[in-house]
Amino acid sequence: MLAWKLFGEGETPESSGLKGDHLVGKYYVIFDQAFKAEIKGLMEKGMSEEEAKKSAPLILEAQQMLLAWENNDPEVRRLWETMNAWVYAGFDVTYKKLGVEFDKIYYESQTYLEGKEKVEEGLANGVSTERKMVLYGPT
Repeated sequence: MLAWKLFGEGETPESSGLKGDHLVGKYYVIFDQAFKAEIKGLMEKGMSEEEAKKSAPLILEAQQMLLAWENNDPEVRRLWETMNAWVYAGFDVTYKKLGVEFDKIYYESQTYLEGKEKVEEGLANGVSTERKMVLYGPT
């Protein structure tokens, strides 16, 4: 979403002629390329690769966007809904060509809170231990 927001200039599946899932995939690649360029630039200034990955401006902004999504920020949620619709429309074209049908579809966005709750229970009960993770994006 961040790459599309920063670099997309309003591009849509209709304006680009791309299937929605391909258009969104294009922005995953663009994000990855820009993120790697930022890492390289930070490393050239003396940061370790690990430090650079954690402090690259794009990753910090992506993390903020994720927090905004989790906090139901209306603008971020609208963009997310729009881009998800593009992806699922693209998937539907592919599934139809392959003759694939689903009885039920489970979306991560509809189940993540339950999973988060289970993790928090595990941490509280000592069943799980905490390890900090950093969102890096595609590699």
